[in-house]
Amino acid sequence: MAQVNKLYRNFIILQEDERGYSNCNDKALSGYSKIEAKGEKCKVSFYAQNLKNDSDDYCIMLICNKKDSKKLIDLGKIKVSEGGKAEVTKEYFVDNIAGVGIPYDKISGAAIVKMKDGIPIFIMCGFMNGEQPSENWKNYKVIKAEEGIIKIKPKVEAPKKEKDKDKNKEKKKEKEKKYDKDKNKKDECKREEVEVNMEDITSEREESDSVEEITKVQEIEEVEEVKEEVEVSEEVKEKIREELREELKEEVRKEINEEINTSKNEERTKFDDYEELIQKKSDNVEIRGSVGEYFEGIANGFEHYRGYKEIKNCKWYKVQVNDLYEMCNMSNYNKYTVAYYPMLNYYPYIKKYGYFMLGYKCDKEGNLKYIVYGVPGKKDKNEQPYEGKTGFVTWISDEDKDSLGCWLMFYDFRNSTVVVPMQ
Repeated sequence: MAQVNKLYRNFIILQEDERGYSNCNDKALSGYSKIEAKGEKCKVSFYAQNLKNDSDDYCIMLICNKKDSKKLIDLGKIKVSEGGKAEVTKEYFVDNIAGVGIPYDKISGAAIVKMKDGIPIFIMCGFMNGEQPSENWKNYKVIKAEEGIIKIKPKVEAPKKEKDKDKNKEKKKEKEKKYDKDKNKKDECKREEVEVNMEDITSEREESDSVEEITKVQEIEEVEEVKEEVEVSEEVKEKIREELREELKEEVRKEINEEINTSKNEERTKFDDYEELIQKKSDNVEIRGSVGEYFEGIANGFEHYRGYKEIKNCKWYKVQVNDLYEMCNMSNYNKYTVAYYPMLNYYPYIKKYGYFMLGYKCDKEGNLKYIVYGVPGKKDKNEQPYEGKTGFVTWISDEDKDSLGCWLMFYDFRNSTVVVPMQ
């Protein structure tokens, strides 16, 4: 049960699919959908801009493209403001999205549509990691929200027939015999008999248990290079970044409160407390907590790198960069926001060596404290990013390469600030 509260989050970038629905000819439609699951609940959010506000309603849909769940789920209408913006959030159970009996992990994409004679016209659509199904997914069957809800009700049999009366009398007699020794329970024999379908109850319990057995967050699969460039407006980018920052701050705030309640004395405030001398080199750092698991999921697909002896309790990844376009790839928006976006301004330094370093700095208990960004280079001002003015002031040597090392910048993601080691 400890893992039930793990967080799953994925952004789906929505792109224009049908022309003629923009409120301005020189502006393309843009937006996103967010799927967020934690515990038993799943939140589905939509945001779009530049939509034409006309008399016909827009609807939001989820696209399911996994084996036996190839369907389009109609979640209902979304209102468009006079300025062309639309925003809505809906909440469901993780194993029963929109009441149609489909779990959240079957969702492959999202769309904003208009319905014409029961047929959806796809105005905007997008898919997780940019992977659009090869088959004609637009012809999938459309099911409406709450269409598939199964309500379990107890079945009450009224004694209309003589046989039913006889059965009820026999049951009452049997109960009277069982409770003769207990005078306080005689009145229970007079209560109305209610027969409950035990198969329905068992089914309900099994469904409840299935929610409790969710033990891990869906892993992000490594995706092949996306050839088509995804154009997303700066306003949409900033809105997604702001959501990520606020949600991450909330997660961190909760984890900090838990740490304070369990062991107040373990909380440390100075950066060099985490740089205590340790004789044994620890390359295999295990990061604890939901925040650490979230960041490790982002690093999925990066090359795991050995540790630097100068930096203890730090898990390192080597991020290969072939060109600037690769750093601007937003097909995996979480990875873009945490790993690539902060390093875009340092591409002139990165391109010389073709990679940069990403580190997760922990305390001795394995709790994530800092994100470390590393730019390869020599201990020379010409190779120090912007002469250290942006936080790259620590240089460590690479044991395998003469005179080559890495310039480091430590980022306190809890407070959104760059920190400088005391030593």
